[in-house]
Amino acid sequence: MSSLRPPRAARSSSPRGQAHGKTNFGFRRFRNAMVAAMVAVDPRPDADLSSAARRWRGARARSREGSQMAGPQTTIHWRALATLLGGVALGVLHVTDLRAASFTVTRTDDTERGACNPGDCSLREAIEAANALAPETSTITLPAGTYGLTIAQRLSMSADITITGAGSAATIVDGNQLVGVFDIIGTDEIDGITVRNGLDASGVGGGGIHNGGTFTGTDLALDGNTTSGPGGGLFNEGTAYLIQGMLRNNMAAEGGGFSNTGFISALGSFTIDGNTSTAEGGGVRNDGFVSLDNTNPPVPPAPPTGGGTISANHSGTSGGGIYNTGLISLMNVALDGNRAAADGGALWNAGSLDVVNGTISRSAAGGNGAGFWNDGTTTLTNATLANNSTVAGMGGALWNDGVLLLDSGTVAGNGASAGGGTSNNASGTVEVRNTILAANTPDNCSGGIISDGNNIDRCRRRLPAAEHGRAGCRPSAGSEL
Repeated sequence: MSSLRPPRAARSSSPRGQAHGKTNFGFRRFRNAMVAAMVAVDPRPDADLSSAARRWRGARARSREGSQMAGPQTTIHWRALATLLGGVALGVLHVTDLRAASFTVTRTDDTERGACNPGDCSLREAIEAANALAPETSTITLPAGTYGLTIAQRLSMSADITITGAGSAATIVDGNQLVGVFDIIGTDEIDGITVRNGLDASGVGGGGIHNGGTFTGTDLALDGNTTSGPGGGLFNEGTAYLIQGMLRNNMAAEGGGFSNTGFISALGSFTIDGNTSTAEGGGVRNDGFVSLDNTNPPVPPAPPTGGGTISANHSGTSGGGIYNTGLISLMNVALDGNRAAADGGALWNAGSLDVVNGTISRSAAGGNGAGFWNDGTTTLTNATLANNSTVAGMGGALWNDGVLLLDSGTVAGNGASAGGGTSNNASGTVEVRNTILAANTPDNCSGGIISDGNNIDRCRRRLPAAEHGRAGCRPSAGSEL
């Protein structure tokens, strides 16, 4: 598998931005809400935004009449966005069109005969029949069973289609290591299905699913898919919502689980486990906008116990769990046992990152930042970084050359050649408050931190509360910073 990233022009086979039939009222409400939320945190100048985004930003500026928001705006916006995703997305994504046509798949083999006849219809034939009805919406019922692809062509959904299986444990669409499985261009939904063994050898990306439209997946498992390009399980260039999803054992050049250049929201109980990339992002590569939120699972039904895990992923270069150059938010997410051959065993960030109520544990890197490597802007709130290690590099828990705030956290039991807890370059800033640093080897921090007070360092001099300045890392008795 090539580790080279294909040219940008070759990575998209779908006409992004093209109209695909009508949009129902519920989705328009959701789309408008998402435009508002994304523009609120978008750092780009007006000239680089869409016309809709410019109009929204202008209206917002006029309504505020020049007033300024105090405090850390990035964190405030991310938390507002997470609330929006949990409260809005689940309420409007499933608005149905009364004029929908319905098809039921009755054959498990992969046939293409030009018609979907009652009692004699394959999955491919049902999708082609639904595409022919565009701009009408259609539903396809896919009963329990294994539907193997034998035609070397993706299942392309260009109309607005919902495919409903009998549950991801019972309904399986198998690419047979022959072809990438789904290509989504319209406003489409896949529920209660496992997509496995897809193989994209073209480098376009998305061994399981390639999305250039608007996609929703509920109880969707992407398992054992492969691509020589980005996104072993899913490559998203459009807008995607994953609710109670699973991405496991997928492989890619970058973004073993998924790769994103558009917008992705994962809600409810999700897992991104055991994925591999030859280059960046063993579990996830993000160059767009991602929200991974384990705080608002869909009810009913309740999700399985646990979830919200990104574990046992491996990168051949950097970012074993996540590699980020865009905007990403993690809420109640556990990163555990991820590995990178170079930097950032669990996380590698050169964009904007916000972690709330998270854990980064038992990760390893061949270079710097066994737990976390940062050259961007990061806020970690109520996060635990524990038992991460690098033998050759610096920063067992985290390595920083950007701007990082650690608030109400624990950094313990990490190891490195220097800066077992934190390692900060001279051009970086690590600001710490209400945090415990303990039992890191060979020291709790290297390169200095800025203390905002109420910190406990088991291997440091006391920093007077009135100073609240940059502190060195000198071994001494346990003390409060």
